[in-house]
Amino acid sequence: MKKVKILLIVLCCACYAINAQNVNVDSRGKIISIKAVDTNIDTEGSKYINKNFTPITIAQFEDKIYNGRYNAFSGEMEVNLGDNKVLLLDNNTDYEITFSHSKKLYRTENFTNNKGIKKNGFLVVVHETNKSALLKEESITYHKKVDAASSYEKDIPARYIRNKDAYYIDYNNTITYISHRRKDLLKSFPNEASKLKSYIKKNKINLKEEDDLIKLVDYMSNLSK
Repeated sequence: MKKVKILLIVLCCACYAINAQNVNVDSRGKIISIKAVDTNIDTEGSKYINKNFTPITIAQFEDKIYNGRYNAFSGEMEVNLGDNKVLLLDNNTDYEITFSHSKKLYRTENFTNNKGIKKNGFLVVVHETNKSALLKEESITYHKKVDAASSYEKDIPARYIRNKDAYYIDYNNTITYISHRRKDLLKSFPNEASKLKSYIKKNKINLKEEDDLIKLVDYMSNLSK
């Protein structure tokens, strides 16, 4: 209840402060920044999954509609405040953001990525049961401009490129990165390794296919304590 009240205060304060310059709102000891919307036109591609702001709901306030978009380059959820300014939601706060048209659900989670780096950030809830879930991390990388090596070549402009999505399984309250390699997956779940190995082989599960990962999550849900 305390988090809900704080979130409401933050959103209200942000809207009130919309015309101020260099405004910061202090939320739960964290700084929520209000900044000008990026209008860089010299870079190809986009840092956003969907460039335009579209209607979203925040779980605590389902009766209210905001406009948001996900910045997959910085890993931040942006809420449009108008006047060319956006509110960056705090990744350390518990959020569930649903995009109204697509029903796509983002949730803040604590997880460790495939490089062993611990993160707080937004993951897409692809599929969920009462005991396990398949989560997806969307990311975009910035590539600097590359000048032509000779007059016979062309410059390669600066660009944003979307990376392949990374998948995670939330199982027994632990979020685990899903490798495309079966032996790595089995190492991640040693107590279930034997059963998982048999299930994957019998059902020809492809760890690179989202639909197959959904099947795997459903199977693991039945194994969960």
